[in-house]
Amino acid sequence: MSSTWLRRLTTATAAWLGILLLGLSAIFWQASRPAAAPERDADDIAASPLVSAPPTQWSAVEVLGSDGLHRFERDSSGRWLRHAEVAGESAEHRHEAEAAAAERIATVFGTFSRASIERRLAAADSAQLASYGLDRPAVILLIRGLEGRPVLSLEVGQLAPDGLSRYARLPRDGSVLMIANYQVEGLLGLTR
Repeated sequence: MSSTWLRRLTTATAAWLGILLLGLSAIFWQASRPAAAPERDADDIAASPLVSAPPTQWSAVEVLGSDGLHRFERDSSGRWLRHAEVAGESAEHRHEAEAAAAERIATVFGTFSRASIERRLAAADSAQLASYGLDRPAVILLIRGLEGRPVLSLEVGQLAPDGLSRYARLPRDGSVLMIANYQVEGLLGLTR
């Protein structure tokens, strides 16, 4: 009777050890697999770039704000300058960029070229546009490519409740989105 009992104990122990090893193997296998990406809803999509072309393909940037129109363009050597129109200016008149100003403008444009769409909002009616400050945009931005065609046209509204983002709209398709406020402030800093 004791040998039967011993065989049953050995068989039960072996079965439990097998189950334990299988469980541990499953745990280690699961831990070694890459984590699955969390599911996202439509409003939580990964950020996408705002500007499709790099600054090397821009010829001019126009910023229209409450204090008027500010135009930035390249001089004959390709350096950025703030274009200030002069009364009686001829078509042949050329501006030359100052090195420090050109570098500052290029840095701000380089930063803006990496701006991302933080969030796309659902289509907005006129009341929503007004609540976003897009019925009368605070800033209108136009970036032109080397051939003079628009690369980006953007209307910028008010600061979002989070204090970090701004409401914006792409006039070409009416998309309402949110972008980082520091990107807008960088551009406005060039106009002061």
